Amino acid sequence: KVFSGFIGSCIDIHELKEIETRKDQFITAAHHELKTPLTSLGIYLHMLREHFMDSQDEKHGSYVSGALGQVSKITALINQLLDLSHIQSGSLNFERSVFPFDPFVRSVAKKMQIVIPSHQITVRGTTRESIEGDAGRLGQALENLLTNAAKYSREHEKIIIELSEDTKYVRTSVIDFGLQINKEDLPRIFDRFYRISGAKEETFPGLGIGLYVSRKIIAKHGGKISAESGTEGETRFTFQIPVYKKGSKFT
Repeated sequence: KVFSGFIGSCIDIHELKEIETRKDQFITAAHHELKTPLTSLGIYLHMLREHFMDSQDEKHGSYVSGALGQVSKITALINQLLDLSHIQSGSLNFERSVFPFDPFVRSVAKKMQIVIPSHQITVRGTTRESIEGDAGRLGQALENLLTNAAKYSREHEKIIIELSEDTKYVRTSVIDFGLQINKEDLPRIFDRFYRISGAKEETFPGLGIGLYVSRKIIAKHGGKISAESGTEGETRFTFQIPVYKKGSKFT
């Protein structure tokens, strides 16, 4: 036999980068184009709901509340796509400040209790330490975990947040009592676009972005996140963030 060469394909790296750039530009442009009408729609719906509540028309007020919830979901999905684009391009902005961790977590829990009225969110434990980083971005990461907990535990009414600390880290665990995650899925659930199915192969709404974005935000703060799922349906997501030490640097 005579060797006549290799058969293969050549990938134009420059072309792939151009495609990624155009995709990021499209997502950014779409975000800006959709943001204004969605904000206006939310304002009008809030005014309409107040009108129905003032006139004690609870039936139509509840319809408007449902519409507001859908607007919030659309806005969250658009923001997640924009964050994903910024993460991929390395341009996700972070602000730096030092703040006490315990009241930060409790503030996020209080906010999300309003957003997720179907579940009772309970905070257990305390921390006394402060951390350095972006409170808004870390709040986003924790909100993603709480939203996921509610989504995958529809038949249960409680979500627990556990706080703990040592000399190096503060830790937060978000615990729900719904869908058990298979062992083979656990290493992949923080991957981009990865989604799991229920026992009957049912799917859940979402793009598979939230956990990926949360992992990237936590890693940016020098922390890490992990997941465990018990045989009785208890699932625990735990992330840790370094305790602030004077002279330390947040990168």
